[in-house]
Formats: sequence, structure tokens, C-alpha cells
Amino acid sequence: MALNDDPEITPLQSKLNIIAEYIAKLGGGAGLLLFIVLFIMFLVHLPHNQGSPLTKGMEFLDIFIVVVTIIVVAVPEGLPLAVTLALAFATT
Repeated sequence: MALNDDPEITPLQSKLNIIAEYIAKLGGGAGLLLFIVLFIMFLVHLPHNQGSPLTKGMEFLDIFIVVVTIIVVAVPEGLPLAVTLALAFATT
């Protein structure tokens, strides 16, 4: 059954997977570094913050949301597929 054969990974797909993994690690590292810096700034300003506990919690939640957003955006899961589709449309 020729339709059920698994397609081989091409050299381009292999290199794109390596690049995608590198970008994902870089984005994760940047997100972790940003979290550490923002959390330290949050802790430094915490004793001087006269806001309610709800306000302080919302400030921490804002930091967490920014870091998670950066990590999610930095992971290029669709990069190999996008390049493969672009090449497929360009050659036809």
C-alpha cells in the first residue's frame, strides 16, 4: 500500500527542525531571564507598594502573562510546515 508509507524526512526538514529547536530554546531562555528580572524588580518594589493585596497579585499576574506570551510566541512549531508549503507553492 503506497498510500500508507511514511514520507522520509528531507535534509531541508531536518535542518528546519534543528533551527526550530534552537529558536525554541532561545525563546524559552529569554522568557526565563525576563521572568527572573521582572520578578526581582517586583520583589524590590513590593515593600514600598501601598496597593491592596489584589493589586499586588494583579501586578504579579501581569508579569506571568507577559513571560508566558513571550515563550508561546517564540516557539516556532509551524516553521518547517510553512517553509515546506512555501516551497511546494513556489515550484508548481
